[in-house]
Amino acid sequence: MNYNIMKNILKKFNKVILILVIINICLSIQSNYINAETNNKIKVGYSIASGFTEVENGVYSGLGFEYLREIAKYTGWEYEFIEMGLNDMINKLKDGEIDIAGAMFKNEQTKELYDFPEYNSGATYTTLVTLKDNNSIDISNYETLEGIKVGYFETSKIKLENFKNFCKANGFNNIELIPYPYESGNEIEEALESREVDAIITGDLLVDDEKKVIAKFGAIPYYFATTKGNTEIISDLNKAIYKIKEKEPNYDQVLYNKYFKTFSSKIASLTEEEKEYINNIGVLKGIYVDNIIPVEYYNTKTKEADGIYVDLVSLIMERAGIKLELIKADTYEDAYNMLKNKEADLIIAVPDSYSIEKENDLFLTKSYLDVDMVEVKNKNIQTDKEIVALAKGYKYDGENKVKEFKYYETIEECLEAIAKGEATITNGSSYAILNYVSADYYSNLVVLYQEEKVNSSIGFAKPIDKNLINIINKSIDTLSTDEVNNIIYDNMSNIHHKIILKQLFLENTILFIVIAIIIIIVIFTIIIHKFKELKKAKKLLLKKSQLDTLTGMYNREAGEILVKEYLNTKPSNLYSAFAIVDIDYFKQVNDRLGHQIGDDVLKEFALVLKEVFAFKDIICRLGGDEFVVFMKDIEEVDIDVIRERLQILCKAMNKDIEYNNIKQEISLSVGCVITNKHTDFNELYKQADELLYKVKHNGKNGFKIKNDFRD
Repeated sequence: MNYNIMKNILKKFNKVILILVIINICLSIQSNYINAETNNKIKVGYSIASGFTEVENGVYSGLGFEYLREIAKYTGWEYEFIEMGLNDMINKLKDGEIDIAGAMFKNEQTKELYDFPEYNSGATYTTLVTLKDNNSIDISNYETLEGIKVGYFETSKIKLENFKNFCKANGFNNIELIPYPYESGNEIEEALESREVDAIITGDLLVDDEKKVIAKFGAIPYYFATTKGNTEIISDLNKAIYKIKEKEPNYDQVLYNKYFKTFSSKIASLTEEEKEYINNIGVLKGIYVDNIIPVEYYNTKTKEADGIYVDLVSLIMERAGIKLELIKADTYEDAYNMLKNKEADLIIAVPDSYSIEKENDLFLTKSYLDVDMVEVKNKNIQTDKEIVALAKGYKYDGENKVKEFKYYETIEECLEAIAKGEATITNGSSYAILNYVSADYYSNLVVLYQEEKVNSSIGFAKPIDKNLINIINKSIDTLSTDEVNNIIYDNMSNIHHKIILKQLFLENTILFIVIAIIIIIVIFTIIIHKFKELKKAKKLLLKKSQLDTLTGMYNREAGEILVKEYLNTKPSNLYSAFAIVDIDYFKQVNDRLGHQIGDDVLKEFALVLKEVFAFKDIICRLGGDEFVVFMKDIEEVDIDVIRERLQILCKAMNKDIEYNNIKQEISLSVGCVITNKHTDFNELYKQADELLYKVKHNGKNGFKIKNDFRD
């Protein structure tokens, strides 16, 4: 109680009555709530829900149980799990007979009945589902929803509103909504099974294997809830969930992906019209592009097309009941021309790009694979003029600045051009690029991951029959994440590196002419020596990854390349800031708490750096506990932002680390140089390092900034 309230009470009651009132309140609280400190045992009410709360042979599993176990790591709670119906659970929680219930929605009505933590523990989507064998509703053709009967619970006002918004967005006007009372929770399920309704509105956490999802929409966050007034549990929940999200921001999504896989049939659900179409379509000819290992290529051992794209599209066509004949193209440019000339029906893998679709007059299906994109540069070449190497038929979606483009037949030739200095940059899928770069012979190339992904689709020449598109899209929907991952793994683990010998001869022609003149013994000696060098180079190359494996930040080599590139092309009217950041007392953390705790500190610091600084800024780990932060493109009016961010950073890491009852303080020392000059990496590093030394010398835990401006 605050002071004013206490003062008013004291005016009306004497001290004895006040003490009796306080004792009575305490006894009331004790009778209504389970004391969390008594044996630290928390009573959790739950109902069996597939994927969320399950019990088999006394073993608890599911998203809800696993989240509670993670919470217990921070609260020390011991749980008593009590199974009950949904109605009993919400009533017992209200009356204080249980302490916690999960998957509760927070709104004005429920906040009057229960207390909720500040942080949610996940989200559920409003989901429209039907029976798995209901072929009259086509998930790839929403027109089949017109005229259906949809059941919903009278109490599910938010879900109903989400569904109405979904109907409005898709132009549905003829859907009959049928309400059901919420008693046992089974009424609506029985209505669906008896075909009284065609579909029901539910949550995605309640979908089982006997149903298929028609659509998901309207994400609703859910929470763990406790009895009204139970502030101790709410406080512990807030602290624990905050720590969980701080350590792993996507923790709830990780659990969702673990327990709620998309329910997909191994067979595409086709209408009678579509089945008839398949019977009459015959064999389709699909084009694949050779020599893009491991995604699509001609396998000289099996004498057949092979690769990730080939296997995925073959599976898609098999499930659609379509026979596919694969034919080879040497380049993507050839593939597009073959399709225009009616030499084939489709291209098995086309980037889901509007420019490619429009330029080649294609119709693209749904995406069946998301591919990480990477850029490749020659780390020994620094130039203001970028020359982009592209395989014919490819596009470059990099920054919009003036570039020269050089076109080559294959990705392999693009990489060779960069290795020789004929071009400065190329890009492509991570699967293909990393295969070639890891093939032993490109020690002067560096691979930089991009944030973007490219979706791969099947490309058809226009015009195309609507039935065929619907059939292919339905078949794509049957692919599960596990199936896609297994196909990727099988192809990545069986790579054929044809590139090595070809490059060896191309780049050492004179050497091999000389060797041809030398006696057989010398030839074999040189070849053996050369392959030993290549094997050693491969080991060195694999160690020189672009990213620091512990923190996920750029390593020093990649960070230095990116900073130098920026400094060479920096606009003269913009400022940049170069900061060296050192974690104070980090050696004591390792010595006193252990190297595992030290590693955790570095990982946590990497997350803090990502939160404090802008996405465009360059962050790299120099080594040990030293990091470089390079802030780019700063306007003169925004220079004060540099100091503000360093203050936020230092404050976030000024704390104690505790493990096994041992505490160790940590803080940050930072040296920062702000400049608008055309300077170089080494000069900035030198100046920032001197400033860092001064901070360390003056007692650590702070930062020093130097303005190195051009007049």
